[in-house]
Amino acid sequence: MLELAEPAAGITKVLKGLGVNAIVLKAGDDLVHVAEGLLARLGHGALALLGGDQADVVGAADGGVQGDEGVVLLVGELTRISTVLRYPPPPRWRRDPRTDSPLRLRLPAGLPDRARAVSLHLPGQYPRAHRDYQSRALTDAVMTAIAVAEPFTDDVLDGLLPLLRHRAAHNLWRLASVALCTRPEFRLLHASEDVRDRMEVDPQARLDDEEQRLLDVVEALEEDVAWHSPARFVVAANIARDRLRGARAESRAHVLRGRSRLAPPVQDTLNAREEECQALLEGTTDYDWSGRGGTAVWRAERRVSFQHFKDWLVGSTEKTPAQMMVAPPGWMVVRPTAWEVALPVPTMNGRLPDPFPQWVSEGRALAFPYRNMQALWPLRRSQGSPDWEPVPGVEHLLATARVLPAEKVLGYIEAVLIEWKPVLGRSQLLSLHVLDEQSAHRRIP
Repeated sequence: MLELAEPAAGITKVLKGLGVNAIVLKAGDDLVHVAEGLLARLGHGALALLGGDQADVVGAADGGVQGDEGVVLLVGELTRISTVLRYPPPPRWRRDPRTDSPLRLRLPAGLPDRARAVSLHLPGQYPRAHRDYQSRALTDAVMTAIAVAEPFTDDVLDGLLPLLRHRAAHNLWRLASVALCTRPEFRLLHASEDVRDRMEVDPQARLDDEEQRLLDVVEALEEDVAWHSPARFVVAANIARDRLRGARAESRAHVLRGRSRLAPPVQDTLNAREEECQALLEGTTDYDWSGRGGTAVWRAERRVSFQHFKDWLVGSTEKTPAQMMVAPPGWMVVRPTAWEVALPVPTMNGRLPDPFPQWVSEGRALAFPYRNMQALWPLRRSQGSPDWEPVPGVEHLLATARVLPAEKVLGYIEAVLIEWKPVLGRSQLLSLHVLDEQSAHRRIP
């Protein structure tokens, strides 16, 4: 059960009049930051936020679960509106003073990780990142648990629908990201409109390679690598005030969570008239966020090209070429002759069959995840046999990667396979340099 650092003080006495801002559970510490006044009207119903001996965290429940002594458990499919609006906002600059107060919590081992796993994560947010990109997973867990136990609000959030389904929250964020869209993103989204319209009419429509890659990049931009800034959360708040308050708030939230792509509302927002855009952007400045937007587009393209590299590496050496251009960044990778990737069928308990674990432990092969399986590289076929064997003398090449986490191994393999020789001749490289100089001075429309 959740405990406080002051055992003599009751939970109600300590929590009443305090509000959770950005919960910061530091490594090896149990320090939580809370903002003054946000929960001033919170009654004693939400005595405890998470955990308990009689119950456990719920991963995908429709409502809160009540345990002994008023223990309220996390709801996996709900989030409080403050999370998607990032309210209250953190200090804008590093040296700006915080406006919150510390509250120490002692949580059972493993509970914070389970809470984060079922909390809201917006696209492009990470646990460790620049302050604009940091997720508030534990904050979301606590705020949602309190709101399920006893709804509360303040002057800023008053009137807004307090709880949203995760899909509705994601789609609200997507509308905000389209409303505050930079020129690199705008060009990409407009280029994909026709293809998306066809897919809306016929989800089984056949796409050529370029169209499929375009959709993959757009999906990566929207679902994985979106950029963040305080301005985008201001826009999200404007949209929430327009759609999620009043008599029709519930029905509009239902529309938000009803479809994963929200094609018509997104296109309407993308192509909104000037006065509509000004209403959506109220409270923001005219600062140009194209730097963040352009790098987000690059990250999306890089994510897609890296997935293509992974498929090329795992593909049959007889059916795929021995070299591949990975763009971006724009380098050539070359597969050594007879070096292949093995995808062994896992055992009943989901582990690699023998002798693959031994080869990995000895540093004679690397393992990395691939489509819910474990892939191993580099291996080759035994002469006169379909069985696998390690490539002789490869241990020194793989030694550095042995300390890497599994999700980093494939990036190391890509670096090993880069062809460092010039792919183009000197005259071709000079032509490209001239073109780059010209494009650098060309005004972007």
